[in-house]
Amino acid sequence: MLKKAIYFPFLIGMAQLPVITHAQLSKEKAEKHIVVNSKTIRVATLLGIFSKETDLEFSFNSKQLSPSREIPVTHHDQTLSAWLKELEKTTGIHVRVKGDHIILQDAPVPVQTATIRERAVVNTPAVKTSTIQRAAAANKVVVQPGENAPDITEKLAVNHGVAIVKHLHERDKVTMTDKKKRLKDVTDSQESSARQQQRADSNARVNAVDIPENSMSPHRAVVPAAKGDAAYTADKPTYNGQAGLITNDELQPLPAYELPATDQQISIVNPPVVGAVKERAAFIAARQAGDTNMVAAPPLRKLTSLELGLQGIGLAFELPVARKVTVKFSGGLGGGYDLRNDFSYDWALADPCVYLSVNPRYYYNRDKRERKGKRNSLNAGYYIGLRVKYTSTSIIETDVTDAIMSNIHWGMQTPIGRKWVIDGHAGVGWGCNFIDTFNPIHSRFYPAVEIRFSYVLNKKSHL
Repeated sequence: MLKKAIYFPFLIGMAQLPVITHAQLSKEKAEKHIVVNSKTIRVATLLGIFSKETDLEFSFNSKQLSPSREIPVTHHDQTLSAWLKELEKTTGIHVRVKGDHIILQDAPVPVQTATIRERAVVNTPAVKTSTIQRAAAANKVVVQPGENAPDITEKLAVNHGVAIVKHLHERDKVTMTDKKKRLKDVTDSQESSARQQQRADSNARVNAVDIPENSMSPHRAVVPAAKGDAAYTADKPTYNGQAGLITNDELQPLPAYELPATDQQISIVNPPVVGAVKERAAFIAARQAGDTNMVAAPPLRKLTSLELGLQGIGLAFELPVARKVTVKFSGGLGGGYDLRNDFSYDWALADPCVYLSVNPRYYYNRDKRERKGKRNSLNAGYYIGLRVKYTSTSIIETDVTDAIMSNIHWGMQTPIGRKWVIDGHAGVGWGCNFIDTFNPIHSRFYPAVEIRFSYVLNKKSHL
């Protein structure tokens, strides 16, 4: 009895789903301009761009539309609302907006939304005549020839009315029971088909993609869905047929992609770090499918760290300024340089110097590392750098004078564990001491070699 009470209103509610409810989107997000300069684009890629630009979540529940399907782009600069309408027109999919959750689903099965009582009322006039006739026949008064017809008393009229009302009530009761039974049969059939399809899809995914055991975590991120929303997987959409019950195997988030400013050319080859597990799975799947455009390194991150090395101990901040370029600022306490007679580096723990440095870097092999499956977190990779460093006189005895050091170098940054980094470089530089004023005699070239260990202070969720 509990099942009947749940399925009937659930199916009626599904029939009343709007094709698209843009009114539920905030005006700011609905009118957000999104630029795509490619002539064609995959549905999954397009939704990833929407998600990155508007912070909305997107889900699939469609057997007609595949996330990998390519669609033409007729208008390259549109609002989110216009993009969704064009997606509906191009693919025939229905878009449902529920808060910050946008669901792409097939057209719902048409179900008459009128209630049983309303249909009974509509059909009542055609049946009422025969009902009254049958009820009257059951309670008719027979007049023999030669007898006077009896008067129509109030009691007789009431008896006729009771018979008619009782008949209508019994008919409505039978009609409602029959409708509920048919709805239950349809719902049970849909549940059985959905379970079989889900098992077949799960087996197909396991047999079709062979991902190395250590390439990704067995845990899968799940996007919460509201009660009544349909679940999906990126490989094959399935629906479990039960309101409010969504399993881990049915949900898998779509990948998001880097979206530059609207006045720049869009690049779909640079997905940001959405999470190590999810991005690794997407890149492995793309590599197996032969899609080299999808295999690109995650973007460089802002890193704040404590450093300890030959230069001393200090605090550093690495700031990305382009896809492959960062600028590293650092400062702390360390040794000083004497370049007057020969190159020497003096560091007395009890009498240190203050240093400040700026270090632009160009990372040139991160995409290649990603294609080989190497770790790219914590801005790992090989780089070419330029460094300018200032060291003050020693704090106490002032035996060491001010110095300006500049060098060009090749370097390597490698993560150790979750939050440790080893960074080293080698190159050639030129430096000079300042004794009251600049004197070329006090300058010379020097070998620029350095190694340091860093502990990253960022939260784990921002790495």
